[in-house]
Amino acid sequence: MAQALFKNNAFSTLASGINTSVTSITVAAGDGALFPAPTDGNYFYVTLIDTSNNLEIVKCTARSTDALTVVRAQESTTARAYSSGDRIELRVTGAGLTDVVTTAAASATAAASSAAASAASFDSFDDRFLGAKSSAPSTDNDSAALVVGALYFNTSDDNMYVRNAANNAWLTVNNTVASALATAYAVKVDGVAAGSDHSAKAWAVGGTGVTDTSSKGAAKEWATETSGTVDGTSYSAKEYAAGTQGSTGGSAKDWAQDANQVNGASTNDRSAKAWAQGASMTGSTLGGSSKDWAQVTGGTVDGSDYSAKEYSIGTTATSAKTYATKIDGAVTGSDFSSKAWAIGGTNVTSTGSRGAAKEWATTTGAAVDTSEFSSKEYALGTTLTTGSSKQWALGGGSSFTEGTAVAGGVFSAKKYAANAAASASLAASGQLYSTVVNQTGATLSPALSADGTYYLCDTSSNNITVTLPAIGSSEGVKYAFQKTHASNSLIFARSGSDTLNGSASNITITDVNAQIQFVSDDNSPDNWVGVNLSQITVGSGLSKTGSVVSLDLTTDQSWTGSQRSTPVANTSGSFDMATGNNFNYTPSGNQALTFTNITAGQGGILYVVNSGHTITKHASVKVDANLLATVTAAGTYMLGYYAPTSAIIVVTNSLAVT
Repeated sequence: MAQALFKNNAFSTLASGINTSVTSITVAAGDGALFPAPTDGNYFYVTLIDTSNNLEIVKCTARSTDALTVVRAQESTTARAYSSGDRIELRVTGAGLTDVVTTAAASATAAASSAAASAASFDSFDDRFLGAKSSAPSTDNDSAALVVGALYFNTSDDNMYVRNAANNAWLTVNNTVASALATAYAVKVDGVAAGSDHSAKAWAVGGTGVTDTSSKGAAKEWATETSGTVDGTSYSAKEYAAGTQGSTGGSAKDWAQDANQVNGASTNDRSAKAWAQGASMTGSTLGGSSKDWAQVTGGTVDGSDYSAKEYSIGTTATSAKTYATKIDGAVTGSDFSSKAWAIGGTNVTSTGSRGAAKEWATTTGAAVDTSEFSSKEYALGTTLTTGSSKQWALGGGSSFTEGTAVAGGVFSAKKYAANAAASASLAASGQLYSTVVNQTGATLSPALSADGTYYLCDTSSNNITVTLPAIGSSEGVKYAFQKTHASNSLIFARSGSDTLNGSASNITITDVNAQIQFVSDDNSPDNWVGVNLSQITVGSGLSKTGSVVSLDLTTDQSWTGSQRSTPVANTSGSFDMATGNNFNYTPSGNQALTFTNITAGQGGILYVVNSGHTITKHASVKVDANLLATVTAAGTYMLGYYAPTSAIIVVTNSLAVT
């Protein structure tokens, strides 16, 4: 009967939040063991409590580690959503107590029924076994009528008595009869020992009604009989092991070593020995012995496939030897031998989408498979239109000439290294540009060959627009431009899809003597990298004339951020106004207030913490009549100061602050 379970002080928190409908609740890791584990329909009640003390009682019907399976909204509570960390406790509830009382009442009823049944059973036993008596009883132990089969022990003659079938006399249970019955059960072989039971000897070695009898048979028969069945249908262990009767379906011995079809087996069934090495096993009917599959040559084993030996070295099947060495064509279909793929053969050498390994390694002067070239050709050949590794390293053409382009107008690494060395030499000598050109016309289109040219652009009469050439594959071409007059603008435009500093927009120079340098970057897209060497752009509150930038101090300034200065610690009483505006002043003795580096218009705060030292002042310091006496007293004060001129400091004070 299902019952409510309880456990002392079982409580935890929710490992994760739940909504109003979930029926699985996970408590904090490891806390599941604090709660009961219901089985066989048992259960327990737990209470959920949120941070606002809202409650919900749920019925837990199963627990797996820290996960509780529950029925929500019990005992007139409402299902709620709860958060991770909310409490869950096994409390005593009304329904739990009611269930305990109900279970106890049911158990009491069951116990009473069991007691009554036990009493009735004992009474029945007591009516049949009457115990020891000095003489034959005429009633049972309850003084009721005797029943058939009742027993008692007579203490006067030491015999057991049983009530006869007619229930009118007591019969003696004779020891001699029992002994004879025991002997019959032990050795009788000429029929049953009693009723339909046979003796132990009959079941062991045979006897009437056991030997060769349906559904029977002696142990010896089941072990050794070979002349027929033991019980009319089944055979002995010896017959199944080594017998010759066909109706058994073949003995173990037959299945192990018969040379032909096993005696009593189905058509074409053979022994283990025959399947291993038997003769006349080839063909589609039997399919061949293991020996056949290993070494038959000159034909198939099962009508379609060949032996391992035939596939290895034979001449009838397509052998491994053929796959290893044939070079005068395919082995089968489009499959070629290992040797053909290695060093060449008919329909492999110089064949589209093929080619031998040796060809792919060493062939020069032509493609291997009509389109691609060998490793050697890609490394140091001269046939490739895209250039070999050696050409890209040293130079183009069949002689690997440094000054000859390799492909597409692009030169070797050695050529570019030489150019770089020459550029480095120029850089080391301080000569970045080899040519200076004066430009006054309104348009200029420098050529790529003008690499290293410095242009002086006179814009006194008009704007000058410079259109930089298409970069193509020309990496590192450089020009420089200088605007030599304040009037008009110097404008730079791109060619085609090239960009200027990554943009399609023009670049405009307006400052006199402003300089800009451009370097070509062969990229995707091609880009002219421009570095503006001197033009300045100014923001609000600043003005620029030519390349001169000035700060405008004649207009009001609006500050959006906080303005503050760092307070300066002082213990001497002498305040250097060049070091700051605000001072934290802690007198170390009797001192006179003194200010140095006074600037008219400067002001600030003195935060004074005085432990009782006498404070006086310098003649340049102006105060009211009570200030010095006030700040001499121990306490904390706030003094403000201001310099109306460079020779006077006016100081005011607060009373002591707390």
